[in-house]
Amino acid sequence: STNTTIGGTAAGAGNAIASSGLAGIYVASGTSHAILGNGIYGNTGSGIDLGANGVLPNDTGDADTGANNGQNFPVLTKAVTTGNLVQLTGTLNSTASSYFRVEFFASASGDGTGYGEGQTYLGSVNAATNSAGSATFDVTLPAPVAVGAVVSATATRSTSTYATFTDT
Repeated sequence: STNTTIGGTAAGAGNAIASSGLAGIYVASGTSHAILGNGIYGNTGSGIDLGANGVLPNDTGDADTGANNGQNFPVLTKAVTTGNLVQLTGTLNSTASSYFRVEFFASASGDGTGYGEGQTYLGSVNAATNSAGSATFDVTLPAPVAVGAVVSATATRSTSTYATFTDT
């Protein structure tokens, strides 16, 4: 299938996807599957598995194909909690000159894959890649994150208006 949405960007649109003996969400094939605002946690496999390959390494320029076009994930370089605020800094390398919604999540503990899942949705930031496919972000969100919590992020391709979403 193509053009599916699991969750959404409106308040309350996300789902709790938990305690599976496999991945939380498995995208077997197809493209334009938007996975937005969901709490994905406590699963044996990865939170989101594209093509039953486990966690795919990021590739420069994100030129690969397959389930959801093998969408690269953001790399977080800093997470600092101050009171009820969390500052998140990082990078995304994906398709050149494109638009993305980067969503952030927190979990009390890490995931067995080492890449994390996301139990609690923290918020998002819009990011546009340059001609080399790179984008940076530095956002402060009004979300309390406990010291020692694990923070993870997803990237979902968007239109330039950040209103329509495809590959996560």
